[in-house]
Amino acid sequence: MKRRLFLLFLSVFLLGLFSLLFVFTIFIEPPLKLSGIENGKVYAAHPVIHWEKSFATTRVTLNGNEINPNYSVKENGSYILKGESTFLWKKKKVSYSFDVDDKPPAEPRIKERIKPVYFKQAMFTLDKVADVTYKAALNGKEISMDQPIQQPGENTLTITATKPNGLTAMREISFSIDERIYSEKAIKEFVDYYFKNDVPSISKFTGNVAIHLSGDYNKDDVKMIEKAIKELKTFFPYKMEIQESKYNPEFERLIKMVFTPTKNFDIYDVDRDDVWGVEMEAISNAVYGTKESFVLIGTDKEITREYRNAVILHELLHAVGLFNHIESSQSSPLFPYANKTVTLGDREKMFGTLLYLGDIEPKINKEEAMKQLELRGQ
Repeated sequence: MKRRLFLLFLSVFLLGLFSLLFVFTIFIEPPLKLSGIENGKVYAAHPVIHWEKSFATTRVTLNGNEINPNYSVKENGSYILKGESTFLWKKKKVSYSFDVDDKPPAEPRIKERIKPVYFKQAMFTLDKVADVTYKAALNGKEISMDQPIQQPGENTLTITATKPNGLTAMREISFSIDERIYSEKAIKEFVDYYFKNDVPSISKFTGNVAIHLSGDYNKDDVKMIEKAIKELKTFFPYKMEIQESKYNPEFERLIKMVFTPTKNFDIYDVDRDDVWGVEMEAISNAVYGTKESFVLIGTDKEITREYRNAVILHELLHAVGLFNHIESSQSSPLFPYANKTVTLGDREKMFGTLLYLGDIEPKINKEEAMKQLELRGQ
């Protein structure tokens, strides 16, 4: 009797226990929670995959390879993370896809050649890279690069590229918009002046210029050079000054101005004996990488102070690119024979201004220069 009661009690107990287990397994899922990653995210820093151990059997794989808790993903690439937790006959599965990319985007590139100066407007076309977003700001204000830029004056365009990993690259482009226009007469006069005597192409300075003095010069010569520089600055856009040192990294070009009697000009292969000054073609210095021009100033007694001052301005005008003469006006500082003019007239200022327009680039020929200048015609 007691045995029978015991067996009955045991049967009821086991039945209840199994019933509880059955109910438990119905409502209780195998625990599986992976942390440290988000589905679809791109990580710039290497993520660490975590999960807690539990009563269930858990298996986690990354691209098919089983991994342990606190696993650090160290290589760039695309990943599939899968987890499976098993408890009794119940299973739970999770799957994530993510990417690791710790490389920033490339610096934004512009398809066109970038010029320092544009007439009226500038248009830039981005060479876009897939999956990279771009934003542009002009002088700090966000703009669309689908529209031309028409802001006159000096401008800074800032382009920011952003990858899905959040890393960025930035590029700044400095340029100016020049809206100046000129009469057809002024343009024709300049072209006729500049390209006479079979001049093949535009030649001008493109950076700061140092002037180094040597020979028999005096303080009055220095004063005149400084005055001539002020005259040239009415159109010359770069820094120009007298320098004691021949080579200064701040200056891209060098004018070596030598004061010497005209009888010594033949040392520099000048075969004319009727000139008081000479500007010689620029050469490259192989050591310093600078362009060098020679200017010879005669110091003969017959060359009075007034004439010598005019020679200094005359040769500096040649040096900066106005190397033809103006024979029609004896009062012009570019008149080929002796005069005493030490100031620029309207014609010389106009010629210098047109020569140093930003869109009139060195080495372009007469046809190309005319095409650019005609855009500014009125």
